[in-house]
Amino acid sequence: MIIIKNLSKVYQTKYDKIHALRNINLELGNQGLVMITGKSGSGKSTLLNILGGLEVYDDGDIIINGKSTKNFTKNDWDAFRNQYVGYVYQEFYLIDDITIKENVSLALKLQNQPEKDIEVRVQDTLKLVSLEDYINHKPTEISGGQAQRVAIARALIKNPELILADEPTGNLDSETGRLILELLKELSKTRLVIMVTHDLEFAYQYGDRVIELKDGEIIHDTHDDDLKTNIYEGIDDYDKVIRLPKGKKLSSYLVNYLNRIITENEDKYILQLSATPPTNLITVIPEIEKTVSSQEITVTVNEELQLNKSHLPFKYALKMVYNSFFKKKGKLILMFMSIIFALLFIGIALNFGMYDVNKASALTFEKANFKIIPLDRETTKCENQVCWTYYSPMSYDKDMLQYFIQEFPDIKIIHSYYPILEIDELTNIENDSYYFMHIEHGISKITILEEDISALNYYGNLPENNQVLITDYILEALVEFAIFPKSSNYDDYIGRVITLEGTPLTISGIVFTGIEKFHPYKETEYYPGEFNYNMSYGLFTQVYMNQTTFDALMKTESSHLYINDKYIYAKITNYDNTYQSWVTGRLPGKANEIAIALSTLNDLSETYELDDEITIAIGGYEERTFTIVGIFDDSTELLPFTVMFSQEYYEKLINETHYKQMQAVLTDNPNENTNFFRMLAEHKYRHNTFYTTEIYSIEKILGQLQILFYIIGGLFFIFGSVLIFTFILFSISDKQKEIGILRALGARLSDVSKIFITEGVIIASVASILANIFIVILMRIINNGFVKELKLNVVIIYNNFLTNFIITLIAIVMVVISTYIPIRHIANMKPVKAIKG
Repeated sequence: MIIIKNLSKVYQTKYDKIHALRNINLELGNQGLVMITGKSGSGKSTLLNILGGLEVYDDGDIIINGKSTKNFTKNDWDAFRNQYVGYVYQEFYLIDDITIKENVSLALKLQNQPEKDIEVRVQDTLKLVSLEDYINHKPTEISGGQAQRVAIARALIKNPELILADEPTGNLDSETGRLILELLKELSKTRLVIMVTHDLEFAYQYGDRVIELKDGEIIHDTHDDDLKTNIYEGIDDYDKVIRLPKGKKLSSYLVNYLNRIITENEDKYILQLSATPPTNLITVIPEIEKTVSSQEITVTVNEELQLNKSHLPFKYALKMVYNSFFKKKGKLILMFMSIIFALLFIGIALNFGMYDVNKASALTFEKANFKIIPLDRETTKCENQVCWTYYSPMSYDKDMLQYFIQEFPDIKIIHSYYPILEIDELTNIENDSYYFMHIEHGISKITILEEDISALNYYGNLPENNQVLITDYILEALVEFAIFPKSSNYDDYIGRVITLEGTPLTISGIVFTGIEKFHPYKETEYYPGEFNYNMSYGLFTQVYMNQTTFDALMKTESSHLYINDKYIYAKITNYDNTYQSWVTGRLPGKANEIAIALSTLNDLSETYELDDEITIAIGGYEERTFTIVGIFDDSTELLPFTVMFSQEYYEKLINETHYKQMQAVLTDNPNENTNFFRMLAEHKYRHNTFYTTEIYSIEKILGQLQILFYIIGGLFFIFGSVLIFTFILFSISDKQKEIGILRALGARLSDVSKIFITEGVIIASVASILANIFIVILMRIINNGFVKELKLNVVIIYNNFLTNFIITLIAIVMVVISTYIPIRHIANMKPVKAIKG
């Protein structure tokens, strides 16, 4: 039951207000065929659209099954159409890209009905309209009358309580129109059918009730009993009699209709104004062939209005997207190329703008297979009130060492010293080769190795006390200068002895440094920068030993001393009570005390005695004043040293003069290594390798251009957004008819948005995937260009996977923004207006 109370609708034009409906009051039952007639502009279509929730009324109320619609939202009206209303339009408004079956089943899909039930109901409903043989045809493959029956089937399949038909016969020939009206008439026996028509003959011939509108008001409302035009035979001498209710005022339309019947027929007619009909009543309309199956049609009338939200299946949304792509392949390809181009440049700009020197370092060392990385520490030095900052290899710090180990337990920290220790066997060699020039100066680096490190590529055993691991380069020199015989078996060298500054050490193994890649340069004597750098920093000329061996080796050391500005080449050592009997006075116990050999004192221009102060500068370091607390008598026997410092000061001296440096043993996880380098930077540390200068130079350059890269990325973001917006806008415009049909069937804004958001997400996903692939490739090409130019095996420019994520996110954001505005605009249009474009 529908009750309309004082219903009004006003349209505001630019210059005036148009009253489409004025105080309409009606009661409509649950069954019957109600015809709404009137001239163009009378308000009949407006009333129909308001009843279906396609337009909103301004005043009054519509009460449906006892429930007021005053406070209905758009979603409520959508749910009402989806559940209770079936629409039949003059233009059919079928979706041409899908089959008859899919058009008819769409109403049930929006109700989220089970697929199995939908199949059965589609078959049964198409049988009712005699179209079961056309189930897999498309609307473009059938006639207009068949298309209208499909539209009726679509309205009927969800078993609606209300069917609204807007000029359903307007585009059909008279015979086809008659068949459609017969079908609607049959359907009206079990539900309410409201039809707008301008054909008065059909209105009065088929309608159970005819409502005539003029200027938005009801001027005639003729019910079923008033329309019963009956024919009686055998009354007096007349062949036929037309009986009308006594006292009823006839509308001009009805009068015209009756006059047309009388004048167009040869039979005789009488208008009998009596209240008692004869018993032999027959209808004035001759029997016609029924188009509706004799199968019973039932409808359930809900006493209480219950509204359920529509739900468009994702599968259907995908099908519409597929049809859209298939229809405009050329535009789609062009759009994809443009978006990929935009995303590609956004990605490159982001990669440059988000350049992370720490990640570049980790990737470089991974590619170069560098596992043991020397660490330098930022140091500030001042002279004459001028200060400067630089990175020093004296990076060892006990507290920082513990912190590094705590934060990154998987990254081992070892330490090295940079002494200058001669290999006695190679002291007096004659060498003309640049390749072996560095070995003439002896060992330039000693790394302390207390445990096995997988990153260290060596053959043999971990060095124990008085043992040493030597590099393949040192072994080459020992073989080259005939210290060791040549052999292809490394076992022949393990166990042999070399002497460092008079200390014999047994070779426990050979460390492989990759020196063989520089062998081809021996002929040209032109070596790349990497060779020189690694030589300078002791990669090839280093040995590995444990701490005990190192302490014994460094018990005495050759050093350059400046004593009271006089240069002395001396052997220095630390406190050792073994030599207590040699000293006059005592051994040094404090940092500012020394014991010195008599021969050394004699070399000085001045005379010194016990408790005298003396100024010493070691290896170019700052001068320091010491007190002579002991003098060794070496006149009769040569001592292994000439100057003895306290234990405390000697250890400090060794650390300072030999650059005690930390080295990090990286893991196989680049991300962990990246985070480790990031932590180093926070504490003013950084790596020191052949690649360090180039890596940090690139960071500086890109850092200066960072804002420019972000601006470029932003411009391409706008460009890409406009491209997607334009494509989506055209796509939505192309589908405006489908959107209107879906909205008329009860689809919500979210259902309609699902189609285009799905389309956009597919576009964004495919475009971002392809763009990300091209970004990775292009970044490698750019990096290879740098590598070739700099002749480095380094990852200077790399693809940041965060960029790939951002690119995907940007593509999705562009799609959402580009989709939301036009889809909301069209979805808010009246469905009929959207359908008609």
